[in-house]
Amino acid sequence: MTSPAIRLPTLRTVGIAGAALGAVGLAAPFFIPPDPVATIDVPAENAMVARCFVAKGRVDPSTIGRPLWLLEAEAGERWREVGRVYPAPGTWGGRVCASGSGLTKVRLALVLVDDDLDAKLAGPPIPEPEEDLPDWLKPGCTTQQQGGCGRRHGFSPLPAGATMVEAVDVRVAAGARFDR
Repeated sequence: MTSPAIRLPTLRTVGIAGAALGAVGLAAPFFIPPDPVATIDVPAENAMVARCFVAKGRVDPSTIGRPLWLLEAEAGERWREVGRVYPAPGTWGGRVCASGSGLTKVRLALVLVDDDLDAKLAGPPIPEPEEDLPDWLKPGCTTQQQGGCGRRHGFSPLPAGATMVEAVDVRVAAGARFDR
């Protein structure tokens, strides 16, 4: 019994395969979306800011394929929308006001959002649920003192449908005024 002979590719076949791979290599960068380019330039990381301040940055509109939002969160609190960043001019700015009254840490984040989260953020604000019992009276609290039980100390995870592009943590000074 004879085994089938292995047929070597012809020069024509190799040339056609090479041309096809070259065409795919040239076209692929146009179909792969670029990494989003958006920055938070002001305030700087770990800067001390007033309770109300202006955040500014830059954005490359050609790299943004989904809605871009600026969100802020205080330590232990949920994320709140500051505003949608319209990348057409290449720069953005927005006024941010922290709700806390003392020295607190605030995180600013530029995020790309999906259509569902974009509609939710663009709609009317959702009121925060009222706390009917203090933490120390809730079941499962092991301490008998007020405060501390169940309070988160870090930042909440981003809402579902949000992808982080850039983030900056700043410190809000107690009693500082907005001068601009």
